[in-house]
Amino acid sequence: MLVFVIRCCLRLQARMMSSLAFLFCTLKSTSIRNMSEGVPADQQEPQVAKLLLDDAWERQQRKTFTAWCNANLGKAGIKIEDITVDFNDGVKLLKLLEIISGDKLPKPETGKMRLHKIQNINKGFDFLKSKNVKLVGIGAEEICDGNLKMTLGMIWTIILRFQIQDISVEEMSAKEGLLLWCQRKTKGYRGVNIQNFHVSFKDGLAFAALIHRHRPETIDYDSLKIGDAAVNLNLAFDVAERDIGIPKMLDPEDMINTPKPDERSVMTYVAAYYHAFASSQKNEIAARRIGKLLDFEQEIGALIDEYDRLVTSLLAWIQQSISRLSERDFGNSIQGVQNKLSEFRDYRVSERPPKSAEKSKLESSFSTIQTKLRLKNRPSYQPAADKTIHAVLDAWKNLEAAEKEHESALRHELIRQEKLEALAAKFAQKAAIFESWADGKDQYLSSADVGDSLASVAALLKQHSAFEADLAARAARVEGIQTAGQELISENYSGAQAVSDRVNASGDSYASLQRLSADRRARLEESERRQKALDELRFDFARKAAAFANWHESAKEDLLDSFKVYSIDEINDLQSRHEQYKLNLANPEAELEQLRGLASQLAAEGVSDNPYTTLTVADVEQFWSEIQALAVQRDADIATETGRQNDNEQLRLEYAANANSFGEWLQTTNATLAQGATGTSEEQLQFLQAQQATLQGEEARLQQIEEINQRIEQAVILENKHSNFPIESIRENWESVHTLLQRSLNTLNNQILTRDMSGLTEEQIQEYRQSYSHFDKDNSGRLDRLEFRACLLSTGYSLPEVKAGEADPTYDAILAKVDPDGQGYVEFDRFVDFMRNENADTDSADQIIESFRVIAGGKDYVTADELRRDLPPVQAEYVISRAPAHPSGGLDYVAYVRSVY
Repeated sequence: MLVFVIRCCLRLQARMMSSLAFLFCTLKSTSIRNMSEGVPADQQEPQVAKLLLDDAWERQQRKTFTAWCNANLGKAGIKIEDITVDFNDGVKLLKLLEIISGDKLPKPETGKMRLHKIQNINKGFDFLKSKNVKLVGIGAEEICDGNLKMTLGMIWTIILRFQIQDISVEEMSAKEGLLLWCQRKTKGYRGVNIQNFHVSFKDGLAFAALIHRHRPETIDYDSLKIGDAAVNLNLAFDVAERDIGIPKMLDPEDMINTPKPDERSVMTYVAAYYHAFASSQKNEIAARRIGKLLDFEQEIGALIDEYDRLVTSLLAWIQQSISRLSERDFGNSIQGVQNKLSEFRDYRVSERPPKSAEKSKLESSFSTIQTKLRLKNRPSYQPAADKTIHAVLDAWKNLEAAEKEHESALRHELIRQEKLEALAAKFAQKAAIFESWADGKDQYLSSADVGDSLASVAALLKQHSAFEADLAARAARVEGIQTAGQELISENYSGAQAVSDRVNASGDSYASLQRLSADRRARLEESERRQKALDELRFDFARKAAAFANWHESAKEDLLDSFKVYSIDEINDLQSRHEQYKLNLANPEAELEQLRGLASQLAAEGVSDNPYTTLTVADVEQFWSEIQALAVQRDADIATETGRQNDNEQLRLEYAANANSFGEWLQTTNATLAQGATGTSEEQLQFLQAQQATLQGEEARLQQIEEINQRIEQAVILENKHSNFPIESIRENWESVHTLLQRSLNTLNNQILTRDMSGLTEEQIQEYRQSYSHFDKDNSGRLDRLEFRACLLSTGYSLPEVKAGEADPTYDAILAKVDPDGQGYVEFDRFVDFMRNENADTDSADQIIESFRVIAGGKDYVTADELRRDLPPVQAEYVISRAPAHPSGGLDYVAYVRSVY
């Protein structure tokens, strides 16, 4: 009896010592945890004491840990009923450690003695020590004796090591990582605000939200009510067990009735959720990576569609414009040509500039597409051969050539029409003079009067000789009429038919007069045999009067001849020739004096008529007066034209005053832009934007110059010696400045885009720019093979040395990256992309393929349902519409990703 009492006392003492040791360890660990969580030191011990003394927490841990152990032991067909009893012999403890670690543990001792049980438990403890798990204050004897607190402490340590410790989110501790995971997964759910692992889970909504986030088909979260904790908890626990395979480790009653549920129990149960949904988390990560790819593909797709729309529209307009400008139907009149010139100016001022802006926008869009693709390690965009930027630029050059040819044709046609109008006026004048002369001559030649005396016959013969001389003189005039008429007809003059009719009429009239004249002479010569008397004096007067009349007609024709001049020099030359013409009037004035003398002699002889001519001295006097009046009128016409040419000269000077300063400003601006800005990218951008604003402000000056040029064109001013800047030069320089500015802005924006997207610093970009510019000796914006190699070496890039003439595979591989089209040169953007890729890690095709493989569950194809499950609807449908079919079913994601990269 005494021995039995002593043994009981010793056991009681041992248990008390174990309890005190466990209390000390728990106090210590809890104190450390509380310090890390910011719990004041004076509150730590009461909290720990409450933890140890709270039966509800102990009961929750017992239920939760038992369920957790059974969830793992069930994999081997083993189960525990009482956590304080079933681990006493260490056999199930070793099995549990084997299952959760995946390691092979020593076989348990087969004996039933206490010694054997403690040995088995110590084997488990040794294994835990090998895993760096410390069981402070927990001994094998307490576990063997069924000490509940020690057993719960042991199980919690195992759970913490094998269930929770490996959980890490954003490099936080296990507990913080698990809490952050819960917060992220339940963000946005009504009524859920997870701040801890006790009261935040009391109402069951947090558990339901975790389930709905990963398995929305298993639970209707919107139907849950805030405050209905029992229903929410039971529903969440039932669904977790039935549909997800997470055993019930908590009782809803314990959660509800305990003011602060046991944190360890809740953490253990939540960790089971984390592990159950781990594969889903992998899918989310994979989906996010794929989503980034698809976002970029959709963005690039939209940019390419916009580029294709713009290039199609612009090329169609260019072809239509070239076709329109190739037309040469200018109306065949001065007014028609003037109208076409006005239409062409409207085209240059109103229609063409917006299309030039579209061309610049197109270049910018294409450059942006290529930059974005290069920054994402994608192959460059290769539009159809007839839609490349080079095709657009070639088409634009063809358009400019068509414009120049059209404008040149208009100018030549305007000059041609003016010459034709002048020729038509001269033709009309010649024809009118001849027609006036020929009018009634057929009646004269058909007259039956052949004289009734020798004198009258002689008179009639002399009269007819004078007529024949006059008729012969008219031959050159008729020939001139025919020559002028044929020229008008051959030049497709608008009144060619009327001219042709008049030419034929004059020829027929002249031929008829020749025949009638021959008949008349024959009759008179027949009469002459009977009558030979002729008044020589009358005949002499008639001959000289006829010559004077013929001179009068020629002089009148010359003085009435229209003229067309295009400069001050030409009008001065015309004035000089006219003055000389007036000086030459002395000769016909002497002839007039002779006629006056003959008339006086005839009057002195008492002869009042002259059968040889119808002209009288009064007629000759009238001819002379008419010529003098025409000379005066000619003076007035020349003076008027001189005034017009002076006005034209003022127009030239006005144009030169505006165009010279504007042209020099354009050249200076062009040189400034070509030289480029300095400073940071933002400072350079600010400089270029200021230049752009200045350029916009100068559009009014260009419009003013265009208006002056329009007046010059309307005045048919063909040259301007006061200016070296014709309107074509102004237009070309204006467009050149616009194009250079836009390209500089595009290059700078792409440089900023490259910097921002690539992660390169401003200093790195500047360093690359300096190296590149140093070897770009001709400022072409391109480096050839040798220049680029030197540029790479200047940045510190290492290249193997090769002998002259030997192959350089390393450098050839680099050139294949920076010059994929084999054009023989490297642009700055390609150089920066290469340097960025050499120093940065970006998503690769293999990484994206692996992400698809996660969503596909390891298969080499993915189904539409799997895509719709893990990707947003728009992205899922995007892949479904583009990925090729796989022979085994579903979609071939490997082929799709390879096509993208």
